[in-house]
Amino acid sequence: MKQKINLIFIFLLFVVPHSSFCETENLWRIFEKGNYEGVVNITKDIKPKNLSSSQLNIIGSAFSRLQKKPEAAYYFFLGLKKDPFNSKLLYNYNLSSLAPYDVNKDKVKQSSLIFISFSLLIILLSFAVKPGLRNNKLMVLGFTFLIISSLVIKHNTEDLNNFFLVEQEKELKSGIDPAALVFETLKKGEILYITERLSGHLRVRSVFKNKVGWIKK
Repeated sequence: MKQKINLIFIFLLFVVPHSSFCETENLWRIFEKGNYEGVVNITKDIKPKNLSSSQLNIIGSAFSRLQKKPEAAYYFFLGLKKDPFNSKLLYNYNLSSLAPYDVNKDKVKQSSLIFISFSLLIILLSFAVKPGLRNNKLMVLGFTFLIISSLVIKHNTEDLNNFFLVEQEKELKSGIDPAALVFETLKKGEILYITERLSGHLRVRSVFKNKVGWIKK
């Protein structure tokens, strides 16, 4: 049993990250050959959530080389959502988009999750080394607090798969009724976040304008 656990640990520690690294390397090779359309076509059906920040950066760079700045900015934006500390992604985003993006909120959120994860690991290791600590009310209370905090942060973290790019002008309205008030016309290239789906309509939030309304799918 112990040997099986060790094998699983080795697999998670080395094989899974290596697999992701290999996929990124393969994508980079295609990009370096100048096959930018190839990069886009290979990844077009993959959900953003399943792509690493490095892969999102390569896709954004491919769109940039194809002179498609809105699409490039969109993928750089998604990459920053995954890795707000990545200065290369931020630089590329600023080259491709006129809409300023403040990464500080995402930095705070990610730093908090890293701190909580590290603290939970320390407590779990302490419980394993000194089982008696499991009866320590203060330790158990701290552990519970950290678990709840991580769940709250993750609940408030946006799902990358709910972001999308406006490909053609759309009316942002107050509701799904045809007579609903039109707030504004969304321009091509704007980034929206889906908060609700209902009867062929989407309730969305404009990422940079922070306006909320309904649009047709």
